[in-house]
Amino acid sequence: MKGQLFSLPFIYLFGIIAAALILAFGFSAIQKLTKTVDEAALAKAVESLREKVDFYYTLEPGSKKQFKFDSSIRVSNKVNYACFVKSKSPITGQLPDQSLKPLIQNSNYNLYFLPLTSFKATRFLVKNLEPSINPLCIATKGSLSFTLETKATEDKVYVEITPIQNN
Repeated sequence: MKGQLFSLPFIYLFGIIAAALILAFGFSAIQKLTKTVDEAALAKAVESLREKVDFYYTLEPGSKKQFKFDSSIRVSNKVNYACFVKSKSPITGQLPDQSLKPLIQNSNYNLYFLPLTSFKATRFLVKNLEPSINPLCIATKGSLSFTLETKATEDKVYVEITPIQNN
């Protein structure tokens, strides 16, 4: 009888420790899953932008469309800016983060999501896309709003991205 009295607190202690471990593991798993969902949403937004650029690249020069709070280009609230750049070209506009300047000048990527530490992958290449100014940084509020226009010069065809002008 006396042995059973001493074993009861150990059973309760073991139960409390097991519950704490289960809660800690669950919390950790939920955090990892949330981060993975945000990264997947960012990748989906970039893929959606690539599809739009590819579509406008095939159209006649002068083809233009506004994408205002487009539901297919949703980004996480962790992202403050989407910066579009002409890689390996002189910077003529303002950057929200000056530490980005050397990175832009020596890179083949043309799309950066700021802050750079928000996700593992924050730099992307969207072929045939050029900003109207270098760099073009658009503030994000859960989604991107912009205008795409097909342009042509004597030696190339490209899709230009410009910010939507607030009237």
